[in-house]
Amino acid sequence: MEIKIIKNEEEFKSLKKDWENLQDRAKDVTYYSTFNFLYEWYINIAKKGNAKLNIICVYEKNEVIAIAPLMIEKRKFLFFKVEALRFIGRADLLTILIDEKAKSQAALKKIFEVIEKESSCDKLEFTHIAANTDLAHFCLKSEFYNVSFLHLGENPVLTIPNDLEFSAYKKQFFKKNINYYRNKLIKDLNARLEVVVGDKELESIVKVHIERNSTSKNRRSLFECPKTFNFIKTLYKNESTAITFLLKTETGELISYATCYLFNGILHNWNTSFSLKYKDYSAGDLIYFEMINYVFENKENIKMIDFGAGRYAWKFRMTNDFVPTYKLNLNNKNSKKYKLLSAYDKLYKIGKIILN
Repeated sequence: MEIKIIKNEEEFKSLKKDWENLQDRAKDVTYYSTFNFLYEWYINIAKKGNAKLNIICVYEKNEVIAIAPLMIEKRKFLFFKVEALRFIGRADLLTILIDEKAKSQAALKKIFEVIEKESSCDKLEFTHIAANTDLAHFCLKSEFYNVSFLHLGENPVLTIPNDLEFSAYKKQFFKKNINYYRNKLIKDLNARLEVVVGDKELESIVKVHIERNSTSKNRRSLFECPKTFNFIKTLYKNESTAITFLLKTETGELISYATCYLFNGILHNWNTSFSLKYKDYSAGDLIYFEMINYVFENKENIKMIDFGAGRYAWKFRMTNDFVPTYKLNLNNKNSKKYKLLSAYDKLYKIGKIILN
């Protein structure tokens, strides 16, 4: 196995063909590990925050068999700053891409040998690693990494059984009053569902999301961050996998929406909101009702809905399974800031205990 480390934007861009070929062959790949998602995220967000690329590629017989999409990012902890080695991107599922025919554990061993040898970072911080991946298995069985491989959370998911109809699903997973609100919405507003691809309705959903969050003192809309909005706008403009479900009135006014990425038969729902004007119609629940109904009608193309990270009861009410996720949090003992980071970790744990 041979190693190449990508450290500049041009090399990253030139990796597109090999990356996309690998993502077609990688067992644990999700949309959040695709070239388009991570490249646009780097260009629009990470690069502007002065993050440095550190993508590790593993070759065998001149063919890429694994890619660790990494970057070095400056992080602030209380009164001090550190350099952390992290995944490119912020998403609910992140991983290292490995060819399904390759020896995955050998490839991972090679990648981590490079990290241990080459990295001068103060901290290793990999998050949102799904429990059922080769990367999780590698970390759990390692005497060195096991103790620092910690439970992070859950992604509630709905697996669509071929022999289950939506009518039966609805009775089991939705509250009985959902039909009342749906009928009321249709009667009062002649509401209808629209499904669009790409950026066609992006401006509409941004407006609703900003208005919805304007009433909260503690929350702001993610679309209010220029870097984040430019990233999503660029991605949606060029990405046929971006799908948005919209409930609209007869006059075309937006009631609620759920926007997603569809990749390899999995619909990743990453953002949802509703117009405050229609909150009394249970508009938030109804957009999920309509989206899930659509998925049941398109079982041949969509096998699962990923509701994203977050231990919210309402997510688990609509789903039949969940994906546990982990984080690898390891401080570099050779770093001058090792003691500070270790003290911070202890304070963080104490704070969590007190808050719980």
